[in-house]
This record gives sequence, structure tokens and C-alpha cells, in this order.
Amino acid sequence: EAVAAVDDPAGPRFRVTLDGGAEVTARRVILATGLADVLPEVPGLAAHWGAGVVVCPYCDGYEVRDRRIGVLATGPGSLHHVQMLRQWSADITFLVAGGTADGSPLAIDAATRAGIDARGIRVEEAAVVRVLGERGALEGVELADGRTVPLDSLFAMPGVAPRDAFARALGATTEDTPWGPFVAADPMGQTSVPGLLIAGNASSGSANVPVAMAAGTMAGAMANAGMVTEDVAMAVAAASVREEAAAAR
Repeated sequence: EAVAAVDDPAGPRFRVTLDGGAEVTARRVILATGLADVLPEVPGLAAHWGAGVVVCPYCDGYEVRDRRIGVLATGPGSLHHVQMLRQWSADITFLVAGGTADGSPLAIDAATRAGIDARGIRVEEAAVVRVLGERGALEGVELADGRTVPLDSLFAMPGVAPRDAFARALGATTEDTPWGPFVAADPMGQTSVPGLLIAGNASSGSANVPVAMAAGTMAGAMANAGMVTEDVAMAVAAASVREEAAAAR
């Protein structure tokens, strides 16, 4: 069953409510709920996401090396994104309009434009209005002026929305990051809420699979270490009570 709510009615235990109504209690909760991609609102783009439309040059660049690559600008980070893709192909088209939040062309200063031009990257300023082709068979993009740009692959950096509602509801503090506000956590995954840990993309916009796996391992170790410490303290307290009771007899 899916988790419907997590709360801390009295501490030190959390109450986890499942969507079927059942409740469980826990001394520690690790949130590994990830994030959601917030895609540019370009018709056809979502249908190709993860197939012809991708994000990571390190993950997907090799497969499209030396082919026709488009880079849809979604924000300032796209200025570096397009140069990373230039490592994989000399046939790069930088689509600077249609993918930003307001659809306006991405601003490019003179020095940055000089670097783009020097590396032979084509800049297309007409807005992208549609991604063409069937999923798994990208054909290119259609522009606002009616022209089409044939492409073998399209790269775009989406926005991100961490799935951290449970942590925020418990009062976990957040911090600003290059990807927006995320729940703050120490290197072991501990949030500002005692006993509530978070790992992976739920707390980092840049965590890839290996990084997220490592963060989960650290959070698990931290959760267990904390419970061991509590167990020792409870054992000491119980022993003290027994000794006092024995002395009173």
C-alpha cells in the first residue's frame, strides 16, 4: 500500500498511515521518495521523454554521438548544457525559445555567444512549438514560423519538484539550491526533525542512481546507529529503575 501520511503525534515514534487506513509506528523514517520532472510545456515533448528527448549528456550522449542533436533551452543552465553536448557531435542546434518558463528566448550575453559560435553550434531563435515523430522515433521539432529542424535526439533540462510533502508537513527545514528549495539534511541524511531522514533525489536535484544509492545506505546506517544509542539509553534507564526498586524493598 502507498503511504498517505506521516506524523509525529507524541514522539519518539512516528505514525505512518497507509492509504488503506492501516497505521504503523516507527522510531525512524527514511524518505526516499525522489522527485518529479517538470517538463517544458511543448506539445509532443512529454510523449518522447526518456526516449528521443533526454537530459543527461553523460548518460545518453554516447548513443547519439556524431548525430543531429538539438538542445532545448529551459534556463541559464542550458548554456553549459549545450556545450557539454558539443563534446559528442559537431551537429548541434541550440533551440533558445519555446522551452523557458515564459516561452521567451533565453538571454545570451556576448561572451557566451562568442563561445557558442566558436564551437560551430547553430542557434535557432524561432520558438519550438512541437516535437515531431512517434515515441522512440524522434524526427525533429517544428518552429513557430513553420519550419522544421530534423533531429536524431533532443536534450532538455527539466525543472524538478521534490516529493517531500511528508517532510515539510513534519516541519523539516529547507534550503535553497540551484534546483530550487529542498529539504535540508546533513551528510548522513538527518533532517531538522529528529528521527526523520531523507535520501536521494528527495533531497538533491543532482543525485544520479549511484549517488542516491549511497545516500540511502548512509541514511540507513544513521537510522540504525540512532536506534542503537536509544536502546542503550533505555537499557541503562531500565536497569536504574530495577536497582532503585530492589533497594527500596
